[in-house]
Amino acid sequence: PGAPFPQGAPLSPGQERIWFLERLLPGRTAYNEVKAIRLRGPLDTEALRNAVRRLVARHEGLRTVFRAAGDSAVQLVRDSSEPDFAVVDGTLGGESAVREALAQESTRRFDLENGPLFVTRIVRTAADEHVLVLSFHHIVVDAASATVLCRDLSAFHRSELDGTEAALPELTWSYAEHAREQRAAADGPRAERDVTYWRSVLGGDLPVL
Repeated sequence: PGAPFPQGAPLSPGQERIWFLERLLPGRTAYNEVKAIRLRGPLDTEALRNAVRRLVARHEGLRTVFRAAGDSAVQLVRDSSEPDFAVVDGTLGGESAVREALAQESTRRFDLENGPLFVTRIVRTAADEHVLVLSFHHIVVDAASATVLCRDLSAFHRSELDGTEAALPELTWSYAEHAREQRAAADGPRAERDVTYWRSVLGGDLPVL
């Protein structure tokens, strides 16, 4: 992964938009991302817990928090820590227990300043029937990255069960680095050239729509 950011990294434009809306309308749950995966067969919950630990250690976005900095905000990557992981006994409720867990995560109020912004729940509906519920805040995960996270979690889980290495590509870039590059581009000469170009294109008399 990329180098640490002891002073914090800037937010990407998309993250800034979410941060602003969360500050404007606190308590919103519109940016909750909840995934449910049905697991059939015996489940080693400790192996899955270890897989989640490794997932959080691999992806710094799952350890990122957001703090106000003047009129804007910065993102800070926390040291790897114990993930928010719990097993819910739904053997009496069955599918209603699954629906309840999904509803709880859909309305979870994430703390952007302190985290965590990633939560794992295992709903046990029978001895060999479970539902894995992954809950994220959209400021750190989108649909594309959620697919990558599920792939990596599956690889880590197999690794825990088989005692083998997880065959995953090396991470060479982080989202925080991407945000820094975006900010540098927005404040650099390229941005000035873009502004000059569009002023020339849109200057003068424009057609009436």
